[in-house]
Amino acid sequence: MSAQRLAAIGAETSSAADWAFYELWRRIVRRDLAPGARVTEETLAKELDVSRTPLRDAIRKLEEYRLLSRHRNRTIYVAPMSVAEVLELTAIREQLEALVVRLAAQRASQCPGDVAKALLMVEQMSALEGTDFGAGTLLELGDRFHEQLVAISGMPRLGAMLTSLRFSIERYRYLLNETDDRSRTIAGEHRRVIEAIAAGDADGAEVEMRAHIGKARELYVRSVARLLDETTSVARPGSEPGLSVVPGVQPGIG
Repeated sequence: MSAQRLAAIGAETSSAADWAFYELWRRIVRRDLAPGARVTEETLAKELDVSRTPLRDAIRKLEEYRLLSRHRNRTIYVAPMSVAEVLELTAIREQLEALVVRLAAQRASQCPGDVAKALLMVEQMSALEGTDFGAGTLLELGDRFHEQLVAISGMPRLGAMLTSLRFSIERYRYLLNETDDRSRTIAGEHRRVIEAIAAGDADGAEVEMRAHIGKARELYVRSVARLLDETTSVARPGSEPGLSVVPGVQPGIG
């Protein structure tokens, strides 16, 4: 699920803690709260116009997703971005998505309508290639496509696990919104996945999905390196928010 869709869920919730979580998460994804920046409960409470109790619940949840970290002196920082984290998150996602498509291929003959919906989504992606809609729209369609694969698989808990993972990985995906690197290949990658599923080819679907996630991993790593290259100043943890090089934003593992 993309940042826009997840944030929309937060906007609809009646819980102050949930709303604060989604709003802070959106700011972290968009780097309005920059990697490595120090944040305080007092400042956030004023900016969000919420009381400390729901804010603390939101912060605790963001810590669970490792998007915020609390140091020994209780100071709170936005977690750094790193290639090491990209590799970890995409490795987990690859295993989950591979299982989804294997199960989907095994069930495809039982739910032709769901398969047809996924094929239609691919056609919509193909129609957008070369237009002015940009990578963000294609990534949004891609999210819906992956959700449709979960529907075909008949395993909603797998979908819940992937949604949870995307809270952590979304700020790397968001970097791709700033380029068109993904828009040139995403439709074809998805087409190969769903065609294998439609044919009942579990092995082929898994191969194509792993290749798809591998391509995404490559682009995430490249985007983090680009973020480093575009930054001219070095900021240590505790700096004010800004687009600065932060320990952990590195073009190599570590």
